[in-house]
Amino acid sequence: QCLLQPQNVGRCRPIFEKAKQFGMPLPESSGELSSQCGYNAMESAMSAIAMLPAPARAEGTDAGVTVETMDGCSVGFVGLIAAQAPGCLDPCKPAVCTAVGSAIGAYMRRRNVDDVKQAVCANQAP
Repeated sequence: QCLLQPQNVGRCRPIFEKAKQFGMPLPESSGELSSQCGYNAMESAMSAIAMLPAPARAEGTDAGVTVETMDGCSVGFVGLIAAQAPGCLDPCKPAVCTAVGSAIGAYMRRRNVDDVKQAVCANQAP
């Protein structure tokens, strides 16, 4: 839902267009998402929260050395997608990183559009 907010959807348009090229039309509005998934937003939101990893705890620094951690939106396939639409995922971090990774993983397992739709519908909140 976060990526589909009017203030965010424009920055994400390149991702939606690329997905269409692969035969995976992603919803580009909350209405399309509800239509694709059936309206059960509360259950989906609760599922998404339950699947989120626990937040990482920051480690202290030694001798003035700062340790930076990369978020899930900066690496792997999610990072490649994020680079196609700079700023798209930022307003919805960190939850969206997991959701996008889940959709990519669903596609990579069987190259099946229905698997991607299930992954998107199971994790609608971000």
